[in-house]
Amino acid sequence: VAGSPLLAIVAKKADLVADFREKSLSNMKQGTQARVVFDSRPGEVYDAILETFEAGVSNGQLSANGLLSTTETSNRWVRDAQRQRIHLKLVNHQDLIANMPSGSRATVQLLPESTIGQWFGTAQIRFISWLHYIY
Repeated sequence: VAGSPLLAIVAKKADLVADFREKSLSNMKQGTQARVVFDSRPGEVYDAILETFEAGVSNGQLSANGLLSTTETSNRWVRDAQRQRIHLKLVNHQDLIANMPSGSRATVQLLPESTIGQWFGTAQIRFISWLHYIY
């Protein structure tokens, strides 16, 4: 059928992605430091950097064709902000995500440039990592 994809190319490289509210990313740029906690590895916090921003999401197309990422929608009375997908790279443990199943969940904390902001962000993600022992 015209306009239908003929094949899909599957990359063997694992990719770490996160969806953030677009207003949360307004001061972030490539190279921004991040901390990542995987649900399957409680108590462990990994350093990462923001590698790239996706160009858009399928909600922004007139006719979604599967080429852009799809984010969760909400039917709340006050509309939730649009989500934007970013790609992250683990600093010293890139092989770690290659051994995880596709769709594994993680919590990502982007760190601001200020020292105090980084301290609070790191403390918050460390606390979340401990919560994964319980929940």
